[in-house]
Amino acid sequence: MINPQHSQEFLESGIDLELAAKNFESIPKGDDKLPFDLYPNLSGERSDLKKINNCHRSSGWICRTLDPTTGVRLADYVRFKADKGSPLQQCWDYERKKYSRLQNIEVLWVYHHGLVFWS
Repeated sequence: MINPQHSQEFLESGIDLELAAKNFESIPKGDDKLPFDLYPNLSGERSDLKKINNCHRSSGWICRTLDPTTGVRLADYVRFKADKGSPLQQCWDYERKKYSRLQNIEVLWVYHHGLVFWS
């Protein structure tokens, strides 16, 4: 299900709502699956608690990828876009800014906790 805020975002991006409904899902705050979708190697240790808490306090939309050869959803590959102002979005913006200060590099890829960031 896609909430109205995300429907508007897709429309403004030129994404057909019928197509969006098949590929995207709105994730509300407090979703218990989100931490494990984003961070599949969570062990429940103390160091993982901040990630889990940030996920529970964040909302956004998720896109689950299909295998192009079979059309089957890939369970281990998701992309999540956090809503503005959510703890995950603030955390990721901080990481991106931290690494974008390097000089003489046109594109920088950063692999952080199972996610790829670029600046």
